[in-house]
Amino acid sequence: MTDQEQIYQEQAYHKQTFELKGSYIELYKLIKLFALASSGGEAKHFIDQGLVKVNGKVETRKRRKLLANDEVVFAQNRIAVSNSEVNAQIHGDSEMVGRN
Repeated sequence: MTDQEQIYQEQAYHKQTFELKGSYIELYKLIKLFALASSGGEAKHFIDQGLVKVNGKVETRKRRKLLANDEVVFAQNRIAVSNSEVNAQIHGDSEMVGRN
């Protein structure tokens, strides 16, 4: 892949961030939360079909526990999972949000 193709591929994705409120979120719940599926059942179907990647690899475990620093790619969306507690300490934020 050329540098230009790499840049185009990166631009094709809608980049988003999810800040964990606990220690993890299940994969199908993240897809539903970002409205990439209309229901949990539909999210599970997409995962079962091999349409979702986690950290660059196809993931078929619907309840895969996503942790800070995991990256999910699905339907032209790239979602970075981050730890809100660490971000709050770094940025001095007292309020933590679940979705950007």
